[in-house]
Amino acid sequence: MKSISFTVPGPPVPKGRPRLARGHVYTPARTREYEATVAALALIARQKAHAKSFTGRVGLHLDIYADRVE
Repeated sequence: MKSISFTVPGPPVPKGRPRLARGHVYTPARTREYEATVAALALIARQKAHAKSFTGRVGLHLDIYADRVE
């Protein structure tokens, strides 16, 4: 079984809800930027592992570490 792993630096960013402006729905910039960062890091990790597209069963394991905010 082949696996890839990568670390996303910085605090996790929650998915922003879609916004409506001038009759168009858009994703907030902060969400778009974070999603693009995660996608780029995943692509780099996949390339380093020489992994092509996954087929069959795929598993996902997340370890999320964040400072507690009160």
